[in-house]
Amino acid sequence: MREFFKQKGTTYQHSCVYTPQQNGVVERKHRHILESARAFRFQAHLPLPFWAECVSTAVHIINCLPTPLLSRQTPFERLYGKLPTYSHVRVFGCLAYATNVHVPHKFAPRAKRCIFLGYPVGQKAYKLYDLDTHQMFTSRDVVFHETIFPYESIPSPSSNSDPVIPLSISDLSPPVPQPSPPEPISPIQQPSLPNSVSTQPSPASPPPEPILRRSQRPHHPPMALRDYVCNQVTSPNHLPPLSSSPQKGTRYPLCNFVSYHRYSPQHRSFTAAVSQDIEPTSYAEAASHSHWQEAMQSELAALEANHTWSLTSLPPGKKPIGCRWVYKIKRHSDGTIERFKARLVAKGYTQLEGIDYHDTFSPTAKMITVHCLLALAAA
Repeated sequence: MREFFKQKGTTYQHSCVYTPQQNGVVERKHRHILESARAFRFQAHLPLPFWAECVSTAVHIINCLPTPLLSRQTPFERLYGKLPTYSHVRVFGCLAYATNVHVPHKFAPRAKRCIFLGYPVGQKAYKLYDLDTHQMFTSRDVVFHETIFPYESIPSPSSNSDPVIPLSISDLSPPVPQPSPPEPISPIQQPSLPNSVSTQPSPASPPPEPILRRSQRPHHPPMALRDYVCNQVTSPNHLPPLSSSPQKGTRYPLCNFVSYHRYSPQHRSFTAAVSQDIEPTSYAEAASHSHWQEAMQSELAALEANHTWSLTSLPPGKKPIGCRWVYKIKRHSDGTIERFKARLVAKGYTQLEGIDYHDTFSPTAKMITVHCLLALAAA
């Protein structure tokens, strides 16, 4: 290649050994291809000699997928100027039956049992591997069973063995699984019994399971979690007390693990002020405070001023819908209380469709209506 580079005026450069950072783009794409090819091989349970087909299929799929580096376009679209088609995509390594064109007689099988191994270059066909003749071929008339993987029942070779790189198509014969040797059984001598036949030797007792070693290394919480602070609340005392913990209730109370020492004095005061004021959950609780009484009176006055309802008699056989108060404390940006807000809401969830109402609607204004009103106002 160096002579070719000289003829074309290309400067030949190469990175140092074990320095992938000098060619990060290529190394990252190499990792992408290898991870995809490895996933294809693991899903199809293919032996290692089929690594080239896994890589070729991974590259074909990657070229048909959009990438943010090309503004969400596919490499195929950028190269050929048209969108790729996905109707031909099938599950890699699945069972496939290819039409057998050359049959010796009329009762010969009309299909070959194969494995789908990708897409050949320059052909509108599928690359297949015949499970009977152990040969690679291409075919267009194929029926796929994309949930069946023939090599799934064959044990894969050990990962410690040296990788086998195929030299030709004839070398791609699948490995024949070797039967595992039987485990040795140590017989136990049985005492001779009078007037009896010889007994069969019983297998030895299984060895005891090894005890798992527990790490004695001290564990510390991650540094990222030390910036999170929760409210120092204690759990209810419904749990039995623990002798090893001075706190009753939960086994690990937050107050033993959470601290406010990193907060500024202003922030600590703000947190204490926010957690000190409690919003009431019932009318009886709110009625005992004057500021919540004023908030409820203000809400009732606003409802009456807006003519929210009109008094009428209850129809016979009907039950009135109840209502409840909802209380909320509105605050300024510095944490001080702006006002106490009380809202009177109806319990609409107690209504039954077809009995209390027939349809639900919400009055909204369309933009075309707004445009018409603005046009009339301008005219």
